[in-house]
Amino acid sequence: SLDAVKLLLLKGGLKKTQKSIADELALKYPQHGVSARMWQRVLPPYEWKAIQTRVRGDLGEKGDVRGCKTLSDVRKKLISIQQESSGQRIFNVKVTITSDVVMIGKSVYPIEYKGSGKYKYRIIRIAVSDKRQGIRVDALDQFLTH
Repeated sequence: SLDAVKLLLLKGGLKKTQKSIADELALKYPQHGVSARMWQRVLPPYEWKAIQTRVRGDLGEKGDVRGCKTLSDVRKKLISIQQESSGQRIFNVKVTITSDVVMIGKSVYPIEYKGSGKYKYRIIRIAVSDKRQGIRVDALDQFLTH
């Protein structure tokens, strides 16, 4: 388990798939019968402590993997830490725009009309820092389709 975390912490390690890391470890330790199932196995306390120590040693205070029960959880946490520190955030969410609502993930935003005279456009309102902000639906649609 600790060797898998060491590989994850190497430059480019988080871009590797779980299977490729498991295959790499299987070649390195053929006597242990390493398989991709290792990612879902609940970590015993001594392994978790060793992983926490290693991650903290490499990443400092931000390398906190508390709450991670499996290697897969540790990998997800490390990816999250990397994205936060690089300013990069990746979203895998479904967006659906209908005639009366915009659904983003599980959240539903009703479409309102704003404008004056002959200029009317559809918007949704979202909360940003305790304020309501309008987002134009046509701009959102254009952004998501290009």
